[in-house]
Amino acid sequence: MPERGKENSDRSEEKGRSYVAVATNSGYLVNRHLGKVKSLMIYRKTESGFLPVGCRNTPPAGTGDFRWIRLAALLKDCRALLVAQAGNNPVNILEHSGIRVIRMNGLIDEGLEKAFNNSP
Repeated sequence: MPERGKENSDRSEEKGRSYVAVATNSGYLVNRHLGKVKSLMIYRKTESGFLPVGCRNTPPAGTGDFRWIRLAALLKDCRALLVAQAGNNPVNILEHSGIRVIRMNGLIDEGLEKAFNNSP
């Protein structure tokens, strides 16, 4: 039986969502608009901090909502997506698929802390 209060915080982990995707062009800052990014960095949490584990290309523009549905499938193992900006429609589609979209500007590590700790 899980510890009280831990059940909700580990829910994403239990569903196999152990990564966070990040829209960045520098590797240090969350600084890309979701609609303009061609690839996303993928991170996981380790005992010593956060580790980049790869990069995933985003679906091409010009396919309407299908682009965001395909992106949600591509990120099915991610609990969250960190972006500088994103439109409401992509956010709704991704969040309906179980991917929390965090709109922010700043250091990737700060966003990863929020995402992995389910902080607002």
